[in-house]
Amino acid sequence: MYKTEIPEEYEYGLNVKIRFRPEDSTSDSIKKKYREFGKNLKGPFVRLYESSEEVRKQASTNVFLPLNNSKSATKEITKPDWKKPEDYGDQKFEWKPMLHIIKILYL
Repeated sequence: MYKTEIPEEYEYGLNVKIRFRPEDSTSDSIKKKYREFGKNLKGPFVRLYESSEEVRKQASTNVFLPLNNSKSATKEITKPDWKKPEDYGDQKFEWKPMLHIIKILYL
C-alpha cells in the first residue's frame, strides 16, 4: 500500500493517474517478463501509447479519491468498464471528414 500526505489545497479530493511502463523499471526481471515496450502486458488496464515513434503498452487507470474530514482517502481500483474496439492498435485508419454548413444572417 502506498501512503502520502495530501496538501491542504486539495480539500475536495484528488484525481490520481496510476501507470506501469516496464521500460521505466530498473528491474531486469520486470523488463525480461514484460519484454521491450510492454509487449507481454495483458489485461483490462492495458493501453497503447506512442513514444519515440514506437507503439508501446502500459497498464494504467485514473481514479478520483474523495477526501473525508480526516484528510485520508481509500479507493478500490476496479476493472475498467469499456470495450476495446475491433481495430484497437491498428495504425491504419480511415478518416471520414464531415462538413457542416451554418448560415449566419447579419441584419
